[in-house]
Amino acid sequence: CLLTLLLAELLLPAFLDLEKVTLAHDPLLGFKGRAGLTTVWRREMKGGQRLVVINRDGFHDRERPRGRAPRSRRLVFLGDSFLEGYQVEIEENFSQLVGGSLTQRYRSLDLRVECLNQGVHGYGLGVHYLYVRERLMAWHPDTVVLVLFLGNDLHDNYAPLASAAVPRFRLGEEGDLQYVPAPPYQLKTWLRDNVLARSTLVRLLWMNVIRSSPAALGLARSAGMASTPITAAASHERLVEMSALADRLLRETADFLAERGVGLLVYVIPDPLRVQDLLDVARYRLDSTAPAPLYRRDKAFLETQLLHALEANGIDYLYPLDEFMARIAAGQEIYREGYGHFSKLGHVLSAQLLEQTGSELPDAVVACVGGGSNAIGIWAPFFGDEGVRLIGVEASGEGLDGRHAATLTKGEPAVFHGTMTYLLQDADGQVEIAHSISAGLDYPGVGPEHAYRASTGRVEVRTATDAEALAGVRLLSETEGIIPALETAHAVHALAAVAEEIGAGGTLVFNCSGRGDKDMATISAHLFEDEG
Repeated sequence: CLLTLLLAELLLPAFLDLEKVTLAHDPLLGFKGRAGLTTVWRREMKGGQRLVVINRDGFHDRERPRGRAPRSRRLVFLGDSFLEGYQVEIEENFSQLVGGSLTQRYRSLDLRVECLNQGVHGYGLGVHYLYVRERLMAWHPDTVVLVLFLGNDLHDNYAPLASAAVPRFRLGEEGDLQYVPAPPYQLKTWLRDNVLARSTLVRLLWMNVIRSSPAALGLARSAGMASTPITAAASHERLVEMSALADRLLRETADFLAERGVGLLVYVIPDPLRVQDLLDVARYRLDSTAPAPLYRRDKAFLETQLLHALEANGIDYLYPLDEFMARIAAGQEIYREGYGHFSKLGHVLSAQLLEQTGSELPDAVVACVGGGSNAIGIWAPFFGDEGVRLIGVEASGEGLDGRHAATLTKGEPAVFHGTMTYLLQDADGQVEIAHSISAGLDYPGVGPEHAYRASTGRVEVRTATDAEALAGVRLLSETEGIIPALETAHAVHALAAVAEEIGAGGTLVFNCSGRGDKDMATISAHLFEDEG
C-alpha cells in the first residue's frame, strides 16, 4: 500500500498539474503567502488558467521596497481573497487600477500614487488588527484601505468559530480584549507546510473531497490544517458578540493609525447572499407569483452592526450595496462564480468607486490661525503635497490699521515664550496688546512652525475682521445648522473667496475646529443687539 502511494506521488505530477499550496506558517498571523511561489491557477477561471507569482513578501503584487519614493503617496491595501485576486493579472487588480488612475490624475503635479496590494486569502479582521500594529508601519503608508468582506471576515478570528491555526479574539465579561496567539511552529506545522502541501495526492484530495465535505473540513480545521471558520455555528448570541468584537478591533485599529498620522478607509464588500436576498425581496414585491424570497437575517444583522460601528467610530467607509445590486439586477457579473472573488468587472468597478471615495487630494485646506494648533493638525498630512493650498486666516480685529491679532501679517521676528517666531511689537520691541473678538485668537504671537511655513510661502495667510467673523457665524449657522466658535468663524469668512478661486468641481476642506457654545453671550450681544 505504501509502495502504491509512493508510485502515485511520483507518477501523478506527469498527468496532473495541480495548484500549489499558496500559504505557509506565520508566527504572528497564523499563515502568510508562500514567498516567491509560482503556480498555475485554474480555480474559478471558467476553464482558463494563468500563472500566479507571489512576491518575496508573500503578496500577489510586484516586488516592493519598504521605503517610499520621493514625491509619492503610498496607499496600502489590506484584505483577503477579493483583494488577493489570483484570477486576474497583478495590474488588473483593483488596488493597482486605483494607483494608476490617481497617478495619471496628479501627473501635472509630478506626484505618484503607489498602491501596495497586501491581501492574503483567508485573512480576517483580527489578523488585520495584528498586522497593522506589528508590521504595517515598516511600509511607511499615508493611507490604509482595509477591504472587509461581509461574508466571513468578521468570523475568521472570532474565537468560538475560528480555526485553531489562526490568532483568535473575543471580548471578556468585563469588555477586555482577549487574544489567543497563533500556534507556534511545531511538527504538525512542518508536516503541513513541507510534506502535505507538496503532496500531489493530498492536494488532489483537498481540491476534490476535503473542501466540499463539512465533516472532512471540520477534522482538518480542528487539527489546525485549515484556516476557515465554522460560519454555520454562528448563533444570534455569537453574532452579537462578534459584532461587538469587530467594533472594538476597528476602533483600536483606527486609533492606532490616527496616532501615527495614517488615514484609514474601509471598503466593505457586500455579501453576495445579502445582495441576492434583497433582489429576491424586490422581485417578490413586484410579482407575488415569484418564489418566496429567502431572507437571511444573520446577513442583515451583521451588515447593520458593522456599518453602525464604522459610523460610531468616525471611520470613513465605502459600502456599494446599491451599485452592486443595480449591476447584478442588470445581469452583470460582479462576483466570480457568485461568491468569494471579484470578476474582472468587479475589480474595475471597485477601482472606480474607490477613486471617488476618500483618495483624492483636496485643492485647498482652510483653517483659522491664532497660536495655530488646529491648523497645523489638519495641514500636516499635506505639507509634502505642493498642489494642495494651505490657507490660514488670522484675526484682523478692528482692521489692520487698528487693534488686531494678525501676527503673521503684521508681526516681526522675535523671541517670545522661548521660541523664535513672529510677534506683534511696538517701535521699542515691546509686546503690543492684541485684539480679537475671539479669545482664542487674541494672542500677539504664533506657533514657531506657523512662522516657518508662512515665511517659506507654503502657507497662505489671510485675515478676517471681527465683523467678518460674526458674518461667518451667521453664514454657517444658517446654511449648515452649525454654530461655529468665533475662532472658527474667521476661517468661514474666507471660504467663499477660496471656493471661487479653485472653481467648480474642486475640493475644499474647511477645519470646523470648535463649537460656538462658549461664545453665545458674545455672539448674541453683537448679532442680535438691534433685536433687543
